[in-house]
Amino acid sequence: VFVLLAFLSILSASSLVSAAHTSPFLRPYYPNTSYDPWMPNEFQSYIEDIDATNFTFRYWYDGSLGIFLNGKVFRPKYQQDDARWYRAANQTLPTDFNRASDFWLTPSFYMSHNYTGDCEDYALFMASVAKAKNLSHYVCLGWHRNVRHAWAEIQYNGTWHVMDVNYRPLPVGSHVSGGYTTIYRWNESYMWSRE
Repeated sequence: VFVLLAFLSILSASSLVSAAHTSPFLRPYYPNTSYDPWMPNEFQSYIEDIDATNFTFRYWYDGSLGIFLNGKVFRPKYQQDDARWYRAANQTLPTDFNRASDFWLTPSFYMSHNYTGDCEDYALFMASVAKAKNLSHYVCLGWHRNVRHAWAEIQYNGTWHVMDVNYRPLPVGSHVSGGYTTIYRWNESYMWSRE
């Protein structure tokens, strides 16, 4: 009986640790000063392995790429992120909170909070969806029409598309996808800098 109870307590403890590790967690953004204040430390780790089986891509009549969740048009919700996310997630602010100049939501956190976030959160999520679908992808930081911005680029059927939370996905290089200036582009294994 003692051996059985000991085994069950170990099993229970390991499942709690596993559940805690896999549950969505909000991470503070710490600037990576070796690149740019807009680049986080461990930036490549923000592209996660997620379950994207409910997401599909199809082309619209104008050549833009449609994103569908469970057969319906995917409509993310835009919300500027700040310390309120910690309260919403029942998490304590990190002690070095003052060093964090932004909050980058991990894709698992973004999914678990009704696909709500701002530009980099959507970009990281779309790159993670592309990774799950075995599509080439990058997260991009730069400028869009003179505003600092983040977006993803995904290759679908041989064409690269800009995935921006503010617009429908459009082919890279088309007249309607103009105005983007990439400063940094990365995925899990590659980092490119214009500078």
